[in-house]
Amino acid sequence: RVLNKFMENQCEKLERLLELHDAYQAQIDAFFARREEEKRDEDDELTKQLEIDEEERKYLDACDHGLFTLQQIDSVIVRLANMGNALVTKRLVDLLNMRSIDTRQIHKVVTDFTEHMDEKAATERARLLHLLKRFEEIYDAGGVVVAEEEESMEEDTDEEEEEREREKEEREKEKEEKERERRLRSEKNRRDRDDDRDRHKRRRRDD
Repeated sequence: RVLNKFMENQCEKLERLLELHDAYQAQIDAFFARREEEKRDEDDELTKQLEIDEEERKYLDACDHGLFTLQQIDSVIVRLANMGNALVTKRLVDLLNMRSIDTRQIHKVVTDFTEHMDEKAATERARLLHLLKRFEEIYDAGGVVVAEEEESMEEDTDEEEEEREREKEEREKEKEEKERERRLRSEKNRRDRDDDRDRHKRRRRDD
């Protein structure tokens, strides 16, 4: 059913999908550009409390600014290219070229996504990396689908379905934990600002 939706009206949903990719990619690029210009407090107490290193903090902040959505978009692009439908695959590759989308961006986003998957999602990680490799081969071939096991991809066993459900639950838990950490950071920053204002007021009274 999902594939049929992307085939409707001359694959217009594919165009919308790539528009979203461009929008969120630009949003993330702008975020990283701003972030490089901002000075970070190396003695951030919250970071120490949560034992989050700089790279992990950078990743969590990026997720708050649209990276998670971009990861989902690019994962869908990769999966669509692997569904074995010649029309959709060719149209997808043509649109990527028309919009001058660098597939290295997609590779980086999806690879980064798999690297941050929970250890329990090993099956999904391996599958997505395999699809990413196939996506790059298909793109290099100009949208020509090289016969592999496309049909078997749609004939998932009950065991695979259960595994995906478990992995989905784990991702939801991880997402909730990241949201909790984000709220803690926000609350800590708010308290710091309040403390700064109080100190400033006290100094003014003392003067």
